[in-house]
Formats: sequence, C-alpha cells, structure tokens
Amino acid sequence: LFAMGIISNNDIKTEDVIKAAVEYIDTDLEYCRWRQKSVCGMEAEFEAKLSAAADKLGLAMKAAPEAEREILKGMYADYQHFVEENNDNQDISALFAMGIISHNDIKTEAVIEAAVEYIDTDLEYCRWRQKSTQK
Repeated sequence: LFAMGIISNNDIKTEDVIKAAVEYIDTDLEYCRWRQKSVCGMEAEFEAKLSAAADKLGLAMKAAPEAEREILKGMYADYQHFVEENNDNQDISALFAMGIISHNDIKTEAVIEAAVEYIDTDLEYCRWRQKSTQK
C-alpha cells in the first residue's frame, strides 16, 4: 500500500524511488500469486487425502458385519438429522467418525482404524488451514 502511495504521489519525482516502489509491488504480486497456487495446491492435496480416508472408511463399513452396518446406518441418519434440524451445512464426517470410535457396539477393527485415520487426516487439514490463514 505504501509503495502504491509512492507511485501515485505526484510530488515524488526521484526515479530510483519510483522504480523501487514498482519493483516492490511486482515482487509482492508475484509472491501473492505463488502463495495462492501453493495454498490451492496444498488444499487440493488435503482434499485428496480426506477423500481417500473417507473411501477407506466407506469400504471398511461395507465389509463390517450386518449388525454393525445397521448401527452405522442409524448413526449416520441421526447425525444427518442433527445437521438438518440445526440448518447447519457443515461437514459432519469427522463427527461421524468420532461417533464410530466411541460406540461400544462397533467392534470391527478395520472400521475403527479407518475412522481414526479419517479424524487424523481431518485434524492435519484443520491445522494446516489454520496456519495458512494466519500468515
């Protein structure tokens, strides 16, 4: 902003100062473009990781015994109802995964491990997102 003020100020005539301000703006713009690509690239990477973790959880749930699949269906319906009731469009996947882990009747190790992996991946994404917005 300061550099833009230098360029737009008619009283500043020193060519070196104006050139330095222009160079600063160009460098800052280049950095912003790089950061945007970098952030978007990282976000896409995390989205891919989350998608893979969700797929793994879905496959583990499909392979679970019928009794557990019925429990999982009911849990998901309850979570979905909660979201709809509260007009909350937030992603409930991590909340659902936490419910899986804490449910006493879910015993299939592959389901529990996949739920833990999903939560770990989601937490990693949230921490990255928090750091990237603080800079």
